[in-house]
Amino acid sequence: MAIHETIMRAAIADMIPKERRGVSYGVFNVIYGEAWFAGSATIGLLYGYLFPEMILFVLSTEAAAFLAYIYLHKQAANSKSHN
Repeated sequence: MAIHETIMRAAIADMIPKERRGVSYGVFNVIYGEAWFAGSATIGLLYGYLFPEMILFVLSTEAAAFLAYIYLHKQAANSKSHN
């Protein structure tokens, strides 16, 4: 939660123009909550029956999130340089 409350909010503020931040924070929090629920439910189901697959699921979703962050960060940097 500390990361969500500090770093992610700051990252959104850096990526989104001031006039769209309110909606952006709302959309981010909805997606964040739904993804957290879906991931936790999946991990919970896998934990009891397929432990190695659970580890693979966790590692692959972390890698996908990291790649998505890099892509979005580059995209935001490019949009700032064009303004």
